[in-house]
Amino acid sequence: MKDLYQGKLICKNIPSAEKELKIIKTELKLFPPDKVVWDIDDLNKRPPWRDNIADRITNLSNYFYTSDGDDLFDLFAKALNTGKEVKKDVIIFSL
Repeated sequence: MKDLYQGKLICKNIPSAEKELKIIKTELKLFPPDKVVWDIDDLNKRPPWRDNIADRITNLSNYFYTSDGDDLFDLFAKALNTGKEVKKDVIIFSL
């Protein structure tokens, strides 16, 4: 996941990234939504919406959504699976 965070995951590392993604999601299930870290430099900082979150958010494994409303973990899993299927690197970039 460290490589993916930097913007590119080479194809041969996709299986290990898939395993790591599952571990991360499983571990985040242990934390309630109020434990979200909004600012790594100020751990007391809260999101602009405070605790006004959707009912579907029950823990930190389902807290993160894209601006299109897609679950971020599902989106990553889909990208990794697609990369594996087409045997291509997974690249992340800002639009």
